[in-house]
Amino acid sequence: MLEERIVGVSHIDVELLKNKTEYDGFSLESPSVKYFWSAMESFSQVELQQFLHFVWGRSRLPPEGRWVGRFKLSKGSRIDMLPLAHTCFFQLELPEYASEEIMRDRLLFAINECRSMTLA
Repeated sequence: MLEERIVGVSHIDVELLKNKTEYDGFSLESPSVKYFWSAMESFSQVELQQFLHFVWGRSRLPPEGRWVGRFKLSKGSRIDMLPLAHTCFFQLELPEYASEEIMRDRLLFAINECRSMTLA
């Protein structure tokens, strides 16, 4: 579809994003990584779009064959603080959290309250 080629896919596929992720300071078996993907899988499509906007400045993913680069999930140094996004690099610095619930709450707070760009 032409629209998807130009502006991206409107449905956010968490598995696709997971497959296009590289890790810095984490492994796939890290508790924080498991908490992160579990939280992402629990998000609504609107929350996933807000997450993408927070970390990338866009609200849609490119189609499967049109990816350039990867999403980078980095270990943040600020324990229990809010996650930090680097939109130019499609990167999220994720602090370690004591539980999945805390991580989910901090992610949702960040994506809903810490936006400075208009929604793309």
